Amino acid sequence: MTRRSSLEFGSLRLGSRAKLAAWLFAGALVGLAGFTESAQAIEPARAFLEGLRERGYYDVAIDYLDVAAKNPAVPAEFKTTLQYERGVTLVDGAKAQRDPALREKQLDEGQQALQKFIGSNSSHILVIAARSHLGNVVVERARARMKKSEKALPAQKSAFLTEARTFYTEALKVFEDLTTEIGEKLKAYPAALDEKKEAKKFEEREQFRKDYLQSQLLQAATREEMAETYEAGAKDRTTALETAAKEYGEIYSKYRTRLAGLYARMYQARCLQKLGKHKDALGYFNELLANPDNPEPFRVMRVKVTELAMASWIDQKLYLEIIDKNKEKRPVQLVDSARPAEDRSEEFMSIRVDIARAMKLYADELKAKDAKDPNARKLLVDGGKLVRYVMKFPGPFQERARNMIGDFGGDGGEVTDKPEPKNFADARKVGKESIDEMQAANTLVKSLPDRLKTLKDPAERTETQKQLEDATKQAAQATDDAVRYLKLAMGYVEPATPVEEVNLVRYLLCYLAYTKAEYLEAAVVGDFISRRYPDAQGARQCAKITMASYIKLYGEKDPQNPDEKKDFEAQQIVSICKYITQKWPDSTEAAEALNTLIPFMIKEKRLAEAQTYLDQIPADHASRGAAELKMGQALWAAYLEGSKQLRDWENGTEIKPEGVDLAAKKTELDSLKSKAKTTLIDGVARMQASGEVNPIVVTAVLSLAQIYVDTNEPAKAAALLEDPKVGTLVLVRKNDPTTQREGFPEETYKTALRSYISSLGTAGGNADETVTKAKGVMESLNQLVSADEKGQSKLIGIYVSLARDLQKQMELAEPASKVALGKGFEAFLGQMAKESKDLKVLNWVAETYRGMGESFGPASKGINPEAARYFAEANATYQRILDTGKKDPTYLQPAMATSLRLSVARTNRSMGKFKEAMDLFDEILKAQNMLLPVQIEAARTYQDWGALKGEKMEDNYQRAIFGARPMKDPKTKQDKNNVWGWAQVARIVASNAQYKDIFHEARFNLALCRYNYAMAQKTDVKKKEQLAYAKKDVAIMYGFYPDLGGDKWRAQYDSLLKNVQQALGERPLGLAALRQPEPPAANSTTPTKAGTTTAPTTTTKAAGSATSAK
Repeated sequence: MTRRSSLEFGSLRLGSRAKLAAWLFAGALVGLAGFTESAQAIEPARAFLEGLRERGYYDVAIDYLDVAAKNPAVPAEFKTTLQYERGVTLVDGAKAQRDPALREKQLDEGQQALQKFIGSNSSHILVIAARSHLGNVVVERARARMKKSEKALPAQKSAFLTEARTFYTEALKVFEDLTTEIGEKLKAYPAALDEKKEAKKFEEREQFRKDYLQSQLLQAATREEMAETYEAGAKDRTTALETAAKEYGEIYSKYRTRLAGLYARMYQARCLQKLGKHKDALGYFNELLANPDNPEPFRVMRVKVTELAMASWIDQKLYLEIIDKNKEKRPVQLVDSARPAEDRSEEFMSIRVDIARAMKLYADELKAKDAKDPNARKLLVDGGKLVRYVMKFPGPFQERARNMIGDFGGDGGEVTDKPEPKNFADARKVGKESIDEMQAANTLVKSLPDRLKTLKDPAERTETQKQLEDATKQAAQATDDAVRYLKLAMGYVEPATPVEEVNLVRYLLCYLAYTKAEYLEAAVVGDFISRRYPDAQGARQCAKITMASYIKLYGEKDPQNPDEKKDFEAQQIVSICKYITQKWPDSTEAAEALNTLIPFMIKEKRLAEAQTYLDQIPADHASRGAAELKMGQALWAAYLEGSKQLRDWENGTEIKPEGVDLAAKKTELDSLKSKAKTTLIDGVARMQASGEVNPIVVTAVLSLAQIYVDTNEPAKAAALLEDPKVGTLVLVRKNDPTTQREGFPEETYKTALRSYISSLGTAGGNADETVTKAKGVMESLNQLVSADEKGQSKLIGIYVSLARDLQKQMELAEPASKVALGKGFEAFLGQMAKESKDLKVLNWVAETYRGMGESFGPASKGINPEAARYFAEANATYQRILDTGKKDPTYLQPAMATSLRLSVARTNRSMGKFKEAMDLFDEILKAQNMLLPVQIEAARTYQDWGALKGEKMEDNYQRAIFGARPMKDPKTKQDKNNVWGWAQVARIVASNAQYKDIFHEARFNLALCRYNYAMAQKTDVKKKEQLAYAKKDVAIMYGFYPDLGGDKWRAQYDSLLKNVQQALGERPLGLAALRQPEPPAANSTTPTKAGTTTAPTTTTKAAGSATSAK
């Protein structure tokens, strides 16, 4: 069996082709899957179709084209090319068709489709490509005759070769005419075209350039193949090869910087090889091998070049160029470093056979000089190993390897291999046998590790370890064999082959793709079978595999793109789960699908739909409890998020969107809270009734306890946490495996401590006992971490987060409950402050007091007496720690001291003592000006100060933007502001992706300060001037960053811009008014290097603005 020696007509990739992941993740399967929700974007149909063809799924591709014609998600432009795509698919598919009659039939159908497209779309840009594919049809017919000639008698062989030459000549004319025609078309286009302003012309020119390169390559390749129709040594053969080599060389000269140009050089060397000019060919081969191995297309090219170069190295007797492992990029090194996907490919099998041949020839040379040369023996041993390896696997080189084994001192009897199947039934049978072998080997792979753990005898351990290694290899080999034979079976499919048998093979391929972690392929095949043949054997299993594959893809992380969104995978999980529940509603698979569907509905914040799916799970089904737990937790998370948003709107820390009714929002949140609580209680009760204690159950118990605490039911929380069977506090203290997860013990102790402290403010109960329990939890927290500096730092962080949890609890409480809750907190905190000298405990006391004060709202709304008392206690405790640190330097690290002073300044701000707060910020920043958290808090303080009523209070908005507190830079001796302001904060962090959210916070607050400053102006002229600045700030940001930092900041910008527009007397359209981004202002920075953008700057100040040391 000879391998094809020239270009793969119709499938040449002129640039790097997008991987299957690219088109699949983009949403391409939607049309095939029948998923047509309105939210679905127009699918990239052509990319999807190319992906199917690249994977050899030609039958699926044809089915897809049938569906695409009626699918509204497929763009109209693509629908005009359906005949073209059908023709390309049929022609490409014919190459893989083993039956000659079926291949001819498919070529006829492909030819008709392409001709129909050309006849109906004479001016379409793809007409050139269609004509090129028609040339490929002719080439395929020529190849069919060449194939027949290989087995024909001499008289018939000549006739077949003549017929093939006629077809090649016809194809050559097609490609020559195309090359001339496209060359003329390109002359009509100017060298420089604006990609945006002249998009249509630019696209046409780029397509013609690709077509031009393609036609030149096909012209040369056709001539090269046509040379094989002449006898060896014939003048016409020599002329054809020399002409092809020249054409390839010209292509390389024009396109040497492109991958296609390098391939042209490789084909040029191949022609020289066929002409017997091996030395010249090797010059080009070595030139190509000097290229790097990366990216992946260069690796592929290296393999192809190496395979071709083998014949020339052997001809020139340069055996060491092949077998010397010390020489860089030698074939033997390539084989040793073969990747799993390459190892059994035809290219690598070919290279192995030729390496073995070179080893034999070099061994003969060595033995001729010294019959006992030990290196000769080693070469024969190594060569024999390569030959035996090739003999194991059916393929075009197996027979050649068998014929060679005798040269290496063996008959190959140790190698067991299966005969090459000749029809569908045989290939399917051998494929299924390979699956049986795979499953048997996998059984050993799973069981032997447990046995290894029990063995003590070294010899037994060694033997068992070897069995495990052998079984692992056998499982991998059997899996690969099964895939190969089953794909071979698909190549033997005929019209008479029963469709149920074909679908069984497809199902097995789907299953094998999943076991090999080829989840994209498993998803494609499984989705196709389950939807196209839902009643077929294995259809439900295929749907389940599809669901599992998308879940795997959803969970995969790309190291090169860690922030990659997984919207499409989530969407496909939703699609297949919906299909399963609708197609097989009463099945176990349907219940599993519903349980899978709920989290993705939750993730997309479609809680109503998630609740609908939850309601579809039978109350007595085993998965109902787990689903309720997920739903309850999601509803509670939505409630917490909504509550925070409501508080921010009420406090004025965020702009309330137009049309939002705060009272209605509160009612909605109350209902959400009640629903979350009820759902979670039901789920916990259902899981408790099952008697099972697992990570899902204990997580739900902890969530419910947290809800009880946050809804002022601490006694219920404590009772649940202390439950002897499922109580997380009990389980954590017992080190139960269900609780041994990162962060889980800390959250349990924090929740328990909150429940005990909260109960101190309620009537009844034993206060002393509760305090003792609370102290016991604190002791458990202390024991949870190490006593070293790192452990203690972690513990401080835990206590600070606990303080924030207590603050959130106060914020959620109703006014009447808040007072009682505060008294309980205060009683415990006061006792701890008196009894303890521990830094982390005192810092927690202070942080909790500050949080309790902040729970009453910002200073601009007025200081509540309760809040004032809490703030005073916080500052007193902070000061106590700082004073102790001054007396005992070992008590307080410098970084912690700075953090405490920052907390004092923040507390002063919360108390409305803005001058005192800024004095302290200024003092900290004079020592360490680059402390970003302090600069942010200082800018925020000026912004809050500006909201106060009073003479020139609004000037603080300017200070918040541009900074204040001028000083001499100790290095440059130049004047600068010690406090940066939002503009400088944004500039400093703009180029660091780590600070993306801080950048957008700074830019938004800058624009907000502009607006607030404008609204405080007493004259319309100044007011409109500042409003114009605010509007431009938003427009600049929209121009540079259209996403505006994500949903959170985009919504804020939209509300702000509407307010600005309304104040200017314009229609309040918000961001919708910025259909075209405004050009950056003259004083703003602009895009710099490709792929990078500097932050917009803000240097314009209002007349009379101040940057004094206030």
